[in-house]
Parts: sequence; C-alpha cells; structure tokens
Amino acid sequence: MAYSLLLGLALSGSVTAQTKGAMGTDPETIAQVRAWNAECLQCHVGDSLHEQGKGLFSLPKSAEKSERTSPKFAASNHGNMACKTCHVGAFKAYPHTAEELASKAETLQCNECHAQESFRVEAQVAKSVHSKNLKDNFTCSTCHDPHIVASAKKLGSVHVAGTSKATNHDRIPLQSEIRYSEAPAYVHMTSNNTIYGTQWHHLPDVPVGVPLINDASSDVFCRPVDIARYGMIYGGAQKNLSIAGLTLVIVREDLIGKAPAATPAYLNYATHAKERSLYNTPPAFGIYILHLVLKHLLAEGGLPAVEARNRRKAAKLYAAIDASGGYYRGHAQPESRSWMNVTFRLPAEELEKKFVAESTAAGLDGLKGHRSVGGIRASIYNAFPEAGVDALVTFMADFARANG
Repeated sequence: MAYSLLLGLALSGSVTAQTKGAMGTDPETIAQVRAWNAECLQCHVGDSLHEQGKGLFSLPKSAEKSERTSPKFAASNHGNMACKTCHVGAFKAYPHTAEELASKAETLQCNECHAQESFRVEAQVAKSVHSKNLKDNFTCSTCHDPHIVASAKKLGSVHVAGTSKATNHDRIPLQSEIRYSEAPAYVHMTSNNTIYGTQWHHLPDVPVGVPLINDASSDVFCRPVDIARYGMIYGGAQKNLSIAGLTLVIVREDLIGKAPAATPAYLNYATHAKERSLYNTPPAFGIYILHLVLKHLLAEGGLPAVEARNRRKAAKLYAAIDASGGYYRGHAQPESRSWMNVTFRLPAEELEKKFVAESTAAGLDGLKGHRSVGGIRASIYNAFPEAGVDALVTFMADFARANG
C-alpha cells in the first residue's frame, strides 16, 4: 500500500470579532441588551429546553443576572449576550405566530461564529474521506470527539460505534461493546484522551475494507506504528513532534480524491498531495523543528526506544498512585491508562489546590487538571524527562505524608 505524508498549517484559531448583540460595557449597549432580553424573558423563564438540560447552556432568568440566573450560562463565554444573538431569523413578533413557531428557523448554529474550529474538524476527517450515502462510525474516546461528530453530521450519517460516556470516559470501549453500522465509510478513533487520561493500547477490529482513521494529536510517535492498519493518521504536531501550528497527515493514497466536489481546494487532501504540501506557503519553522525532532528520535534508538522510555515514565507515576493507599485515585481504569497524560484526584478539592500550589513552587509546573474535570494531570509527553517523573513521585510521597 502507498501512503502520502502531508504537512501544512493547522486549521485552528479563535473568534476575535465581537458578535452582534453581545453585552458591551457602555450604558447604552447594556440598556439595549436588557431591553431585548426582557421581551424574551416575559415567557421564557424556567420552561425552556435549556432549563430542562436538553440544550448546551441554561437560559438566564433575568437580564440583570439575579440570584435566579443559571450559573452555568452566566459563567460561560455566552453569559453576556442578548438572547437574540443566537435566536435570530423568523422570530420577530411577540408573542410568536403559529407560522414562526412552525418554521423552526430561529437559532444561529455554533459554526456561524466559531467557523475556524468547525473548518478544522470537518477538514481533518469528514471532508477528505467521506463517501456519500455511507455512514461514518466514531468511537467517542475523547471529549473532543462530540465536536467532530457534530460537524460530520452536516455532511452525512454518523453512527457512534463505541463510548465509555456512561462511566465518565474512564476506559477505552471493549471490542465486544463496539457496534458498527452497516456499510460504514470509515471508522474514526482518537488514540489518546488528554483530558481523562485514557489511551488505546490495542486497535479496534474494523469491518474488512473499511479504513481506520486516527486522530493521534496527543500520542503520535510515542511508540511504533503499524501503518498498514490505518487508512489515515492525522494530528497536530505540538505535543510530540513540533511546535503549534503544524498538522501532520499520513494518508493511504487510494483514499485521496474522495472529497465531495464542493470541498474548497485548501480543505482537500488531493490538493496538498499534488502540490507536495506546497499549495501555499508552508509553516517552514514548524517543519524544520519536526525535522530536528525526528533526527533526535532516530539517534535515541527510534520508536522502540521511545516506547520503552514512555512505559517506564508512566509506570513510575501509576505505581505511586496505586501505592498511596487510596490517597491518590487514578481516573482511568488500569487497562486504559494513558502513557502521555496521567490523571488522578486527591481526597478533597482543597488538597488538590494545595498540591498544585506547592508543586509549582517546587518547580513542578502545569499539574492542574483540565478545567472540565478538575483534579491533577501530569502530561509526560515524549520530551518530558524521566528525571522530572522521579521528582514528581518524590513530591507526591512527601505531600501525602504531610497532608494525609
């Protein structure tokens, strides 16, 4: 089988323009937003789908953010926006007419503001190997997969083949739990979950002839890769290979050229394969750093040596957790533990805050868990030295003795 290696700019970014209807700081804007919201909140107080937990956020119950306001919405990036910022379109009359309610054309879609992130997830998988009228199968082994699934649904049918959501993503789905759809176009997986600290240590068996697509952004080249098992491997290079801003794609050549006709040239892998990753000015410095990192990996003994070192580092940390008598509690089940991101909790959140503060003061920085789950997270990617793991293990033992 022939594969193509593609390098290019990472399609990611943040929204910088203020959305129309967002709360400003001047009194006139604040008054206008409150007037807009007051119209909506005459009726929509506590009875919306948002309040029933079926929406992304909870609807605020007053424009002034009183004690009745939903804390989840108020604390979000959308907390200062007018209702009409997202709920636009057909709804103009109050109360709404029967025709307006029947149209269901009132809600702005997330991608209309967050276009760059939407482009990124769509481009990486759905637009490049999607085949019309076939189902895309996903394994939800990372918190980012729901975003990919949502974007892929815009282009075709999506079937979630396996997930451990019911146990808070603490393990990789078993092969016996995975249920593929009939005639899938491809199966998508994410090999390492940076937030929950789980990792695939076996590849899922996929139907004969169906390509396996892997988002390997956070564990690429942490161990040898049997490339023949995959249709495509892709990911950002910033964890193990280079600096942020570079994307690496290894794609089987028979999968190139299957993008829908309407796909923009830049989002089509065929474009980059034809131009040898030079369709536009490439991120030259990121590619140069990748070159240096790969030379270094080879000089260190290649991926077998990298795997051995990563196994040792992770084993030391997990041994410290398991030997703590329950003081430290790992999130991931043992068979699914990540070599890259070791996640654990302490007996109380106050102790976790103290752990982070004291470890930072001791020169062990960046141990605070992801904002969505809390706890402690030790990210020990390829470049993290084994001596750093030893120092963390010692600190953990000292902290438990002093605060047990």
